[in-house]
Amino acid sequence: MAGHDAQLRLSTGGHLWYPYRRKHGIWWPAGFPHHDITTVLNDLLETDNT
Repeated sequence: MAGHDAQLRLSTGGHLWYPYRRKHGIWWPAGFPHHDITTVLNDLLETDNT
């Protein structure tokens, strides 16, 4: 996502979205997967604001 060190990845089965966050140039899992992309995106953006 432009302007954020955050990324969403879709599972190989195409049913779950996984949040990732870049730390020190490496992408790390940043939470639990969810079937709703909006939920994952909101969780990632909320952690940017804290």
